[in-house]
Amino acid sequence: MKRLQHTIALTLSIAGGLYHMAWAAPAATALPTGEQDMKNATVTRDTTTSPTNPVMTINQTKGQSKAFISWDTFNIGKDATVNIKQYSGADLLVNAVRGNSMSEIAGKLNATGNVALINPNGVIFMNGAQVNVGGLGVYATSYSVDDKANVSILNSGKEGSIEIQSGAAINVGVSAVLKNLSALNMDPKDYAIAIDSTGESGYTNRIHLVAEGNVEIEGGSTIKAKDYTYVGNSASVGAEGFNVGVGAAGMGGKIYIRSDRDADDYGSVIITHGENASKPVMQSASGVSIYTNA
Repeated sequence: MKRLQHTIALTLSIAGGLYHMAWAAPAATALPTGEQDMKNATVTRDTTTSPTNPVMTINQTKGQSKAFISWDTFNIGKDATVNIKQYSGADLLVNAVRGNSMSEIAGKLNATGNVALINPNGVIFMNGAQVNVGGLGVYATSYSVDDKANVSILNSGKEGSIEIQSGAAINVGVSAVLKNLSALNMDPKDYAIAIDSTGESGYTNRIHLVAEGNVEIEGGSTIKAKDYTYVGNSASVGAEGFNVGVGAAGMGGKIYIRSDRDADDYGSVIITHGENASKPVMQSASGVSIYTNA
């Protein structure tokens, strides 16, 4: 009988010298390709305003808390940007890769809500990657989706891994979202500060890294889920001090990591640091949870 082990620590910093695969970076201007089966989402590309710095904009339908897109590839080159416009902090866009190549993120991924990326072939965040979203789920697994954009995570048998290289930065929380509102020219009056209500499996202020193979995090990377969003009468939201007047709810920053999801004993969580061991690899206000199969 396999047992799920659960440990929590505020910061993790584990020394080690490990062998890394040498991945070729995507084209500098690469953007996701082959979108289809879109539910509650539209996609536009701007490759003419600045051909060397292309931008993809994904608009999640206002009033729809869940959206879904199937992609042939989901890569972001170092000079490319993907912006996801959502109208609530509880909104979730699921991007699922049906092709046979892993996802390589080397550029910018911004969102005003929560984003999930599913690719059974694996996902790598390369040096220079910048992710600023409300919440993030990365799954090297398979999936199923229904006509209401409800997505279930399934095992694929491909042993896909997740790698976060030195120099990559992932930031989730209300601070990132509010900065994106301004950058994407969204009127704050059109945006609802909200929290998803799915508990531990929710995305607001949270990072989920789940793989059937390894989850490897290199020193020099940044993974932060540090905001605390509290929605209630005259309550502040994050460091910005917004006042809202809805039912009280709270959601703190958390990071969840799980390798070997398919429980076949192939997959480890590997965290390394560089020369400066005083800097934590991961930071989270409420903790880091690591799940493995024993």
